[in-house]
Amino acid sequence: MFGWLFKKKKEIKPEDVYNIVLDTLDILKHLRETFVIASVASLKTYSPELKKSKEWKVETLSDVPELEAALFAYQIICVTGFLIKHKINASNTQEVDTVNVIKEVLIKKKAVSFSDEIAKLSYSLLDKYLMEEDRKKTIQLLTDDAIKFMKIPKITEHERLRNGMYMTVRSMEAQVFMELARYFGDKKLADKYLMQAGKGMGV
Repeated sequence: MFGWLFKKKKEIKPEDVYNIVLDTLDILKHLRETFVIASVASLKTYSPELKKSKEWKVETLSDVPELEAALFAYQIICVTGFLIKHKINASNTQEVDTVNVIKEVLIKKKAVSFSDEIAKLSYSLLDKYLMEEDRKKTIQLLTDDAIKFMKIPKITEHERLRNGMYMTVRSMEAQVFMELARYFGDKKLADKYLMQAGKGMGV
């Protein structure tokens, strides 16, 4: 759609920001839904105890609103990271201004669909993740939060399970970058991030 971004100016017209935000919200929601399905399947693979558990019944994103808040907070960081890394600006503005505008609109538009409690949690988690400058530690924080919010019962091989969740969390950044590269019209870049996401790698 925006293939010209990667060929010449890499500029977003201010009037395009709103539609880009709406499209990005759809992309991020799909990735969150996929995350839950993938992580449930992965965790059951890593842990026969979970596979046999009758008390653990997480299946979809709607089962874990706190997890959605955490994933959305991290996705905001990923989106802004993509815009900064690939130097995508709005016309006649500074890069950081564009990034902040898109970030703020994303947060405000999504917050409307959250309950007050979940919206506050998402803001709080965004602040927590932003405070950590080391990306690896941010992923560790999100991994711990994901395990907590998915209400995973105590199992014998907890560290093995955590490693499985960590790999799923770590691929989220590459998935966001992949989908945005595809959205902005750079198939080669999207393919690069697809490979990284498939290997459970960050960017």
